[in-house]
Amino acid sequence: MRSNWRRRALLVFAVVGIVVAGGATAPASASNGAVRVVFDKHLIDPANPVFEGCVGAKAFSTSDCVGGEVNGPLTSRLVPDPSNVLTGPVWTFAFDWIVSDGNRSFTARTRGTFDLTTGAVIMSGRVIDGFRLGAPVQEAGQLVDPTTFEFRGEMDILPGTA
Repeated sequence: MRSNWRRRALLVFAVVGIVVAGGATAPASASNGAVRVVFDKHLIDPANPVFEGCVGAKAFSTSDCVGGEVNGPLTSRLVPDPSNVLTGPVWTFAFDWIVSDGNRSFTARTRGTFDLTTGAVIMSGRVIDGFRLGAPVQEAGQLVDPTTFEFRGEMDILPGTA
């Protein structure tokens, strides 16, 4: 009987710990100071991999690029780098993300992977010009239309500098 009580108590403490830890995480744009950038982009130059699109909360449903913490046109382009690998099932590469939004305009240099099997893209890097210069960035995207090479996702500009 006593060991059942201990198991239940441990289970309750474990569940409470998980709930408290889960509740302690803040959304990207809350008190932790991160800025979330929502994007939708498509390939416009296959020879040099260049993408154009839009950032903003309504990026997925309109072409007006408004409604988020950072809003406006987006260009992302492959950065020539000897460590880029554009063969096989998982590509590794560097990209510059250029976002135009007045005093929140920035360029971020990122490095990451594109999994051709799942369509998932994961990248990280730093802001190299403009808004939040030096801040780390993390990007997660998904291929949504393989015919136009359209990707949608989010980039978090984290607090801090280089």
